[in-house]
Amino acid sequence: MSSENLIEQLGEIVDQLKQSYTPSAQNLPQSEVNAAIEELARLARAIKPEHKAEARLEGGPYDQYLAHAKNVINLLPNLELTEVQQGYLALQMGRLNYSFGNADRAREQWQEAQLLGRHAGDSSLQAEALKRLGDVSYRQSYWEDAESYYRQALAIHEQTGNRQARGHVLVGLASLHFPKCQWKLMRDYLNEALAIGKMCDDPALMAKAHNNLAVIDGILGDYQGVKLHLSEAIPLYEQINNECGLAEAHHNLGLAYIKCGQWQKAGKYFAKSLTFSQKLNNLYLIAITYYHQAEVALEMAEFTVAKGHCEKAIQYFERINNPEGIADAYKLFGIIYRKQGNPDLALAYLQKSLDLNRKIGQRLNEAETMRELGLLCSAHAQTAEAKDWLQKALDAFTEINSTSEIGKTKVLMAQALS
Repeated sequence: MSSENLIEQLGEIVDQLKQSYTPSAQNLPQSEVNAAIEELARLARAIKPEHKAEARLEGGPYDQYLAHAKNVINLLPNLELTEVQQGYLALQMGRLNYSFGNADRAREQWQEAQLLGRHAGDSSLQAEALKRLGDVSYRQSYWEDAESYYRQALAIHEQTGNRQARGHVLVGLASLHFPKCQWKLMRDYLNEALAIGKMCDDPALMAKAHNNLAVIDGILGDYQGVKLHLSEAIPLYEQINNECGLAEAHHNLGLAYIKCGQWQKAGKYFAKSLTFSQKLNNLYLIAITYYHQAEVALEMAEFTVAKGHCEKAIQYFERINNPEGIADAYKLFGIIYRKQGNPDLALAYLQKSLDLNRKIGQRLNEAETMRELGLLCSAHAQTAEAKDWLQKALDAFTEINSTSEIGKTKVLMAQALS
């Protein structure tokens, strides 16, 4: 069997595997997951980068892959991989590991891909690996590392004139300004990415830029802007059949309805987002959706449901090593226990949230947690302490120019101290 025919056959088999996928991988023992990854690595050796193995293997190493991979493994000749082929394989295996929550292993494989790309002189491979390293560093709150990786990728794309790829890196670079609440810088990067997307006719890039611009508008209280951007993003995601993007967009619509106080509508959009996220086994989206479902349940005074969702959120945030999400969930547990009349547990969780937010430099969440500490003190007639925490929260919201939160905090201060 010729190498070309083998590659063609393996490509067809991989397509069949993707079609037969069911989202049961999260229940597999880790040993089986590891075995599936190794089998796929061997299978993927025969697929050249120009045949876009990365796209075909995007589904992940689910249980069906084991049986199918073993059926074809004996067909593989002893091929010697070039550095570029090794690099693209490492790039893909990093994606598979990351989809299973193994961020540290993904980081190692993307570092390997980046080094192989540099050594082989393949700027496209090197830049894509750097972008992936930026993505995983951002998710783990290593923001300085993330900025370094993104800027290195950006420099390569500027040198090679790859405008479209540069646009995708700009979206990642914009996300780094979210923890610092630097909305103008974030918006500037996203608007530039959006312009590039329109110029290159890249629906994925346009959709991502619109989606993230909607997040900024939601934080700043411009809910018409949220709906406008998402009305652009959702058809683009549908056009390219991007279920991950649809999950994010529906999630952001849920957030907009929370801000408007329309909790039942918010719950419906979060349910849609969770369906997409679970189908894709996207651990990050599953985690943040459970978190916001907990918020909805809390507003409905369904405390047991809220705690259940919050516990699930923490489990998923821990699996992907996301301290920002963990800190948010601690804060929400503090609110739940405050409303249930358990001040000791409320204080313990809020203090854990505050410490973690300060450690990672998440100013918006830090301000929200200080406000909750003020409300906790107010509920127990600790007026001086309540005033101190609420003033600190107001100062922080003012510093980061979170307009909607400034107004909300002033109202709460008046109520708590009257």
